[in-house]
Amino acid sequence: MMRKILPADRATEAQKVMRKPQRWQATALAAATAVLMGVSSFDAQALALGRLNVLSALGEPLRAEIDIPDINAEEAASLKAGVASAEAFKAAGLDYNLTISNLQIALMRRPDGRMYLRLSSDRAVNDPFLDLILEANWSSGRIVRDYTLLFDPPSLRQRAAPVAPTAPQISAQPAPRSASPTPPAYLPPASSATPRAPVARATRPVPAPRPQASGDGKQVTVQAGDTAGKIAADNKPASISLDQMLVALLRANPDAFIQGNINRLKSGAVLDVPTAEQASAISTGEARQTLVAQSKDFNDFRRKLAEGAPTTQVASADRAAGGKVQARVEEKKATTATPDKLTLSKGAVQAKAQEEKIAKERQAKEASTRVAELSKNISELSRIGGASSAAGTPSA
Repeated sequence: MMRKILPADRATEAQKVMRKPQRWQATALAAATAVLMGVSSFDAQALALGRLNVLSALGEPLRAEIDIPDINAEEAASLKAGVASAEAFKAAGLDYNLTISNLQIALMRRPDGRMYLRLSSDRAVNDPFLDLILEANWSSGRIVRDYTLLFDPPSLRQRAAPVAPTAPQISAQPAPRSASPTPPAYLPPASSATPRAPVARATRPVPAPRPQASGDGKQVTVQAGDTAGKIAADNKPASISLDQMLVALLRANPDAFIQGNINRLKSGAVLDVPTAEQASAISTGEARQTLVAQSKDFNDFRRKLAEGAPTTQVASADRAAGGKVQARVEEKKATTATPDKLTLSKGAVQAKAQEEKIAKERQAKEASTRVAELSKNISELSRIGGASSAAGTPSA
């Protein structure tokens, strides 16, 4: 009977032992699930880089700002942002511009308490488009994001600045964007030297076309110096990003761009301004990818032009330099071959020798004169001495 009970007891003990790993596995699974939930909740609240605003114009040192929608004190204290390496640009298929090699990035706070990154550089930007890959590291995370910066010529920014007082006439748009949409209304006479004259704006129905910035059937004629970025910024609705408006403008007017590139806008072309519905149909990600590809194609085009242009200039410079070098060498040989200074020095030596001869003759004459005077004095003294001796003899 005891032998029959022992296997049962051992089986019960074995079952208890087998249950312990199951409980441990369940506990480990619960702990792993909790860790994953904690990580996912942490990532949901992680720091993010927001929209980038370009503040500088073409040909000026880079100035831009990147909004940071949500950041806590710990993240702000440990945040370090910088430009990615050239290898990262190459891996992403983007051009690494030397303008951003010394880019300075600082975390700043606005008067309303919101944080942002201030980007600045002492080098002037000479490209209308600039690719940027930004890396941000803090104590508990890391984020990498790429941006495409658009730069308008300074003249366009100067023409857009005086229109700021007309912003209250457009209540549907925010203040920063309401200043820029106005220039196309008076763009044709902008070549004159008085774009700030209030009379010129008053005589034209400026406020009338502005509400139609996203309306149907509006057209804009491209003037000399206009860019697609400027036209898109002037006519985009408040709810549409600049990237979306640029791509929508390109797709609505494919014949107005040389080889379909947004950077090669034809002067004099008549553009159909896309509506808000047309622009919103393009996602921000698709618009960004399109502009990055367009920027890369345009940079390749400019690089080919640059590679072809300097070759003839260098050749002509070499030929001109060769002629000048030969002429200078001949002049140097001529100057070293003519011993003019030696001839002059001989004359000077002869004149000096003649002067020395005259001086010596003069000294000899003076010496002979002195010798004669001394001889005369000696003879007189001897005569006086002889007379005195003769006079002393009789008295003795």
